[in-house]
Amino acid sequence: MTPRQYREEGPGGHRPGERDIDVFGLTDIGCVRDENQDQFLVASFHRAMRVLGTSLPESRMSIGESESISLMMMVADGAGGHAGGRRASELATQAIAHYVSTTAKACLKPDATFGEAFLEELETAVDQCHEAVCVQGKREPHFAGMATTLTLVSVVWPWANIIQVGDSRCYLHRGQDLQQLTTDQTLAQRLVDQGIPKEEVDGSRLNHVLSSAIGGQLSPVTTQVRLEPEDRLLLCTDGLTNHLTDREIRHVLGVGTDSEQMCHTLVDRAIEAGGTDNVTVVIGQLRPEH
Repeated sequence: MTPRQYREEGPGGHRPGERDIDVFGLTDIGCVRDENQDQFLVASFHRAMRVLGTSLPESRMSIGESESISLMMMVADGAGGHAGGRRASELATQAIAHYVSTTAKACLKPDATFGEAFLEELETAVDQCHEAVCVQGKREPHFAGMATTLTLVSVVWPWANIIQVGDSRCYLHRGQDLQQLTTDQTLAQRLVDQGIPKEEVDGSRLNHVLSSAIGGQLSPVTTQVRLEPEDRLLLCTDGLTNHLTDREIRHVLGVGTDSEQMCHTLVDRAIEAGGTDNVTVVIGQLRPEH
């Protein structure tokens, strides 16, 4: 990608700014869990980061201000059953936000060389995030073994840069199609990749055993996708996909209008279907041109 592509036009004949973006995040404890171990973060970058929504306490975020350059969305799901799952997802979210706001944002300048270099910056951010979780686990015995998933999307129009660890997902809704942009990093998916029929592992406990996690065995996967003006991006934890099929998710995104309404609809349906886990969703889209 060249610097010229960085300035491609969005709705209204200009590169999309914050006023053109409709983004919303929502998390719910569900009907069964004693605590919510999910976290989400939505932030725009202006030479400094502006938090637009997060499940983290405001007192734990520090910020500054200027022209919008990029949008970042992420979800993290503390590994179920592991000590300190909530602490792990919280640490991961904080570490990523700190790194990107102080270091990687240099790659987001409109005249910067973009592409592989930026994806490498995201990988470095994940490495530092992983180290922070591991160090905390070693310092405090009751947090030993804590881990978390992490799915992060940074949008610098027209490119979405995705990095994933674990089984939280990123979907792209385009027209009437829904495409899963990430691949679950679970033992079940590993077996499918090795040739075992998917039907044989569906419903298996291996669907919930992570083959990659922040704080565990780390194997981040990066992807870059070119966006179109009417695309919708959905990030979610498995509290949503445990209860809703891709077909049901596609229907909500296909008939919905604004991101907040669609987030509430998806979470409500997951709760109605049993809510056996924490549920977190983040939806981002460009506002329609009027």
